[in-house]
Amino acid sequence: MANALLTGIAGWQPSFNGAGRIAGDPPVDGSSPDGRVTIDGIPVSRQVVLFTNDAMQRVAAVRSAADGTYAFNGLTVESEPGVPVLYTLIAYDDTGAYDAVIRDRVAPVVP
Repeated sequence: MANALLTGIAGWQPSFNGAGRIAGDPPVDGSSPDGRVTIDGIPVSRQVVLFTNDAMQRVAAVRSAADGTYAFNGLTVESEPGVPVLYTLIAYDDTGAYDAVIRDRVAPVVP
């Protein structure tokens, strides 16, 4: 995966030197959410693109694995102390059968 640094608002740049992680993981138990890329509940491999939430600047892109899992690691968690960085994820169905799925205001977690 190529990581591009993009200049954001007021010169802030998202980077891959942080401790944050955004990932599409399978559910841990019956009550946890399923973060994988799925179509009709079946995990699939599709393009997932990460953008900064505020300026919609592309940060990185990955292709989910066949089991629908994906990860963006090393993300910046705060742009300054106490100011969280939020991201937008867009998963594209490259077969053209389904519209893209968008999740916005996603905060990276520190594992």
